[in-house]
Amino acid sequence: RHPEMASARPASPWAVRRMCYVCTEIRDNALPICHPTLTWMFELVALTGSRPSEMRDLEWSNVDFDEGDYGVLWLHRHKTVRRAGEKRIVLSPRARDVLLRQSPDEPRDETWVFPSYRNPGHPFRDVSKAWRRVMEYAGLEEMQLRDLRTGLATNAYDNGVPLEQIQEMLTHTSLNTTRRYTRISASRVGKAYVKVEEAVFSHDPEPGYEVRRTRRGTGVRRGRS
Repeated sequence: RHPEMASARPASPWAVRRMCYVCTEIRDNALPICHPTLTWMFELVALTGSRPSEMRDLEWSNVDFDEGDYGVLWLHRHKTVRRAGEKRIVLSPRARDVLLRQSPDEPRDETWVFPSYRNPGHPFRDVSKAWRRVMEYAGLEEMQLRDLRTGLATNAYDNGVPLEQIQEMLTHTSLNTTRRYTRISASRVGKAYVKVEEAVFSHDPEPGYEVRRTRRGTGVRRGRS
């Protein structure tokens, strides 16, 4: 129903950096292809691994800068609220900075962190068009907004973060759900192949073992010398 929200493949670290670079150009008025407020929202989704709808509907009452080292978000309305109850999203230093740049002391809107510029007093309803414009300029037309969530999980796993901590980062109630979100990147698989090849080919053949040609010369025969 909503192809822009479908998870096709995890966003790689390079793709996330490219997206943030384009968002910075938009905020610097060098690239007027979408509203700057939306760029902060996109970055916060990438930094927290949250669902896009959770950041789109984020309220200032959900933000607690005094909890933990950098603050947390307490979400009372989300997809799994009936099963999981209140949801906690822990902020990183960069995610905290994104929120601080929205002027929490003197907000443009008393309720919404990312208020709509077209419909004052309400959050954004549709961010898909803006996302597609950002991705087209970044050369990442295939990347979906939802891929930022699986990208955070995969990038964390590639850097040695345990699945149990990734489960907390994505606020999953089941570790099996986290496993489905955490893909094994091609880079990680490639490194595994390298380790296997090093184990296989880093040693010399056994002493006294040679390869001798057959009489016809069309094949080889292995045997002891």
